[in-house]
Amino acid sequence: MNERTSLGTFAARPEAERFWEKVNKDDSSGCWLWTSTLNIGGYGYFKVAVVGSAPSLWLGEKPQAVYRHCYAHRWAWIDTRGPIPDGLTLDHLCRVRHCVNPNHLEPVTIDVNINRGNPRSKQLAARTHCNAGHPYDEANTYQMPDGSRRCRACQAEAARRYNAQAKKQRMQDPK
Repeated sequence: MNERTSLGTFAARPEAERFWEKVNKDDSSGCWLWTSTLNIGGYGYFKVAVVGSAPSLWLGEKPQAVYRHCYAHRWAWIDTRGPIPDGLTLDHLCRVRHCVNPNHLEPVTIDVNINRGNPRSKQLAARTHCNAGHPYDEANTYQMPDGSRRCRACQAEAARRYNAQAKKQRMQDPK
């Protein structure tokens, strides 16, 4: 963030210089990958100075810069394309959350961004086989009233195991 000078003080480096040195351009995918800090959701974030300054909390009289974190992809967009339009958010068209390539970002409404995502229900609906490898076909699939589906072969096996365990319990503990 800052470089120490020969006199021991810190000289601030331009934000753009600090930002772009943390980007790795992947030629195969076209993604510009953020190589610094990621949040728990996989999005990059970057420490930026807030416009203006606030008084130091411990000296009182000297101004001290105030910093905050912003999403790296938002900073890249603003640096290369200008402000994000009001009411819009940036959607990663490449679906790579730490990509900061402005060509892979599109300003959209939050509803569009959510619908373009890959929620768990969408992932499950795309599956062609259950966890045991049985096909989700007409003969082997039971459609639940809530719209989910169950593998008939797996359900039958679970019922067999349950009945065998219940029978074993009855044999051990007759009444």
